Amino acid sequence: MAATQRDYQAMGRGYIKAAGGVFTLLAVTALLCGCVTSDEQKLAELIAKQMKELGTPAPVSNGYNMPESPSPSLRATRNRGKVTIQPESILHITVEEDPTLSSSYEVNQSSAIQFKYIGLVFLPSMTVEQAAVVIENTLRDRGFRTATVTVKITKASYDTVRVTGAVMEPSNLKIGPGSSVQLGEVLRRAGGLRTQAKGARIKIVREGMLSPIGIAGDGEEFVLLNGNGKPEVPLVAVANNDWIHVFGGSEEGQGAGEKSIYVLGEVGKPGVVTFAANEACTMLHLMFKLGGLPKWADDRNVMLVRRDDGGKEETTKVNVETLLKSGNPEDDVKLENGDRVIVRERRLIF
Repeated sequence: MAATQRDYQAMGRGYIKAAGGVFTLLAVTALLCGCVTSDEQKLAELIAKQMKELGTPAPVSNGYNMPESPSPSLRATRNRGKVTIQPESILHITVEEDPTLSSSYEVNQSSAIQFKYIGLVFLPSMTVEQAAVVIENTLRDRGFRTATVTVKITKASYDTVRVTGAVMEPSNLKIGPGSSVQLGEVLRRAGGLRTQAKGARIKIVREGMLSPIGIAGDGEEFVLLNGNGKPEVPLVAVANNDWIHVFGGSEEGQGAGEKSIYVLGEVGKPGVVTFAANEACTMLHLMFKLGGLPKWADDRNVMLVRRDDGGKEETTKVNVETLLKSGNPEDDVKLENGDRVIVRERRLIF
């Protein structure tokens, strides 16, 4: 081999390229005030170089530096019904060219394995065939002239679907590896609908848990009523990484007038924040619900994206830092149902 083991031990470049698709990795690794550890720097450099190797960056839409949502058809077909690599899966990897790498590996919560002296290799929701391609490319990039890799899942981990919104117990639910489950079963396991959600709308974003914009992406919408106006859950199957969100009912009563605000980016828990009809729905009140923003968030340039009746989107920049300091209601910004609030990472200048 052209490289030594010492060379391999250095955390260097690597791709994550798989048959049938390219997986983009996003990482928040820097702390403000310049107190970044050596390990964090190495991890940041590794992921940045992996992303650079992927080539053309994701398209930027509407000027607020967020990637476009992937095509729903692509999300719905990639690896559906297959057993894929998930956190806590155990893999057996064989490398013909270097038997010291042939071993069993547990997948961590970031969907990565610590591949001995090679370093971290990310395998998010991949099949064994895709994972083998990723590892072979990584080995060649480390100096292997040839790489012949076999990957087997010796212990499959559960797949996951996410349920949010007007259910009693919003959560991530485990389902069988490579299987699907009916929407009605998912809602039952989430504790059922809140009272005000009767007759509500449901949105399903296929593989929305893998998308950088999550439930704000394009999806399928259903109403929990049949043609006769009676409550009914549609016969729809959901599978690994699908995101299901239940909006409050629109009928007269407790749920009327609810507002749902999509919160994305550098926040503690991206997702949908719901305001009741009698609640003030403003940027300041949204920050109260979120408990403020993390210290690495760019709170001076929070983006508010609103779509008009014609489908045109308008982006407004809001200085949340000033708003939180002053608390002046006159400076507050009203939010409307369906608004997207996007918080970007603060750019560090060294």
